[in-house]
Amino acid sequence: MRRAPLLSKTATECANRALLQLGESSPGIQLAVLTSADGFEVACYRAHGAESAAAKVAAMTSSLTALADAISRETGLRNAHNLIIESETGTVVLLSLRQTRQPLSLAIVASKQAILGHLLWAARNAGNALARIVE
Repeated sequence: MRRAPLLSKTATECANRALLQLGESSPGIQLAVLTSADGFEVACYRAHGAESAAAKVAAMTSSLTALADAISRETGLRNAHNLIIESETGTVVLLSLRQTRQPLSLAIVASKQAILGHLLWAARNAGNALARIVE
C-alpha cells in the first residue's frame, strides 16, 4: 500500500527549494529533511556527495520528537521546540514546526564544521519558511 502525499506537488517543490536554499546557505549541512509526525519524508535536501539516510532520519525524527515532548511534559516544561544531538563528527538539530495544521518536523544533519548558533538560526528561519509553504 502506498502512502498518499502529505503536500501538493507544488508545495512539495517549494519545500524542496526552501531546503536547497537552507543547505546551500549554511556551511556544513549534509542533510535536511522535512518530516511528517508519523515519520515519513515530505521534502529533502542532500549535499553533493553526501550519503543519504533521509527515510531513516525521518522515521527516527518522529520517535525522538515524541520522546522530547514526553520528557518536557514530565518535567513541567511543556512542548519541546527543538532537540540537539552533538557528536564527535557533527550535529543533528530536530525542530518541531508547531505552527502548521499538520505536525511537521525539520531534521538537519551537519558536519562538525557547522557552527551551532548559525545552524539553529538557519533552522528556525527555514522552519518559518516551510510553515508558510505548507499552509
